[in-house]
Amino acid sequence: MGQMNRQAVKFIYYKWGSVADDILIPKLKDAGYDPVIIEKKCENYTRDMVLAQEFIFKINQTGAGFVFSYDYFPILSIVCDTCKIPYFSWVYDSPHLTLNAASAGLECNHIGVFDRALVKKYEAKGIKTIFHLPLGGSPAFFQESISSCKRDYACDISFVGSLYTDEHEYYGLLKSENPADDSGIWDRLDALVLNQAFDYENDCISDVLTAGGGALTDYLYKLMEKKGLTLGGDYITDKQDIVSDEILSKRVTVTERKELLEKVAVFSSENGFDFRLYTGSEPAKGSILSKGPVLNDPIDYLTQMPSVFCDSRINLNITLRSIKTGIPLRAVDILCCGGFLMTDPREEFFEYLVEGEDFEVYRSVDECLEKVKFYLSHEELRKKIAKNGRAKAEKAFNLGRLTDILPK
Repeated sequence: MGQMNRQAVKFIYYKWGSVADDILIPKLKDAGYDPVIIEKKCENYTRDMVLAQEFIFKINQTGAGFVFSYDYFPILSIVCDTCKIPYFSWVYDSPHLTLNAASAGLECNHIGVFDRALVKKYEAKGIKTIFHLPLGGSPAFFQESISSCKRDYACDISFVGSLYTDEHEYYGLLKSENPADDSGIWDRLDALVLNQAFDYENDCISDVLTAGGGALTDYLYKLMEKKGLTLGGDYITDKQDIVSDEILSKRVTVTERKELLEKVAVFSSENGFDFRLYTGSEPAKGSILSKGPVLNDPIDYLTQMPSVFCDSRINLNITLRSIKTGIPLRAVDILCCGGFLMTDPREEFFEYLVEGEDFEVYRSVDECLEKVKFYLSHEELRKKIAKNGRAKAEKAFNLGRLTDILPK
């Protein structure tokens, strides 16, 4: 890239614990950047003045030209606005509530978001600092990790991810503490969740919340306020978005993952397939997901995940419902690791990949089971699709795309 002929570009890299920090930092160095790393927990996304002072000191001390972080930290945009330098962030979480901070509109911000629908939503609100940037992985890094991994992760089918059965599943928490309601509102909400589950054509949640004139939104939001689950005064709050993404969409995700994975587990048991679930979540008592070899501990992103994705004959992706059109990081990583990807549909998949040639898509539980059985009995086709997917990922989902937007 001709980087040896010019001085490396110095900038501040905020290393807060993102899964891909140790992959991206070397890539940026190879591309001619000189990262000054600050590794410290952010105690308050908008008001951590200790962290802010450390950044200001480092910026002045080093003459750094910009700041970068995975995910968006409002306090860093305030720092960069004060220091008159750009702040670049690449969001891979969803929902990512800090995008609702009042500081998101500051001109210093360059916020890459992988979900185009989310970008359009903020554009409609007049925020021009958020742009579309699909996520990236590193096939070369993952291949090296796979080559050095000493454990055998070979299996027929796997899923890596949360079941969201912990304290962050706010729907269940709010319902359990407010069960009595003569209006039948929880029955209506339960029905809404079931109607949305596995319906990829319609946005039932938004339709119902909008048609209800705000009554359902207000009810859930007030319960969130009582539990201290809402955003503070440093944020521009859209109640319907918060309720949709944090409460209802997450509940739909819980419902979809539980039903699909349990059906896959039963199907695998009946057909002699080896299905493995890698999660930090605790499945419901008595669930087949909690029995035998199905349930496995969480895996390390850098040292174990690449081998799981490479060695699983079929890798399932069940996308968070708060992701409307974008390709989640799990799917990008499966492709970059050379794994066979079977996923629920999102619009942006089809902009980069061909269904049935580079990856596979299911649109119902029954279709997922049918395609699992088909591909496990058509090994050469499965391998060809996985190989095609990796080749497409090398071009379309490469971490190097970040250097196209950073200052040279």
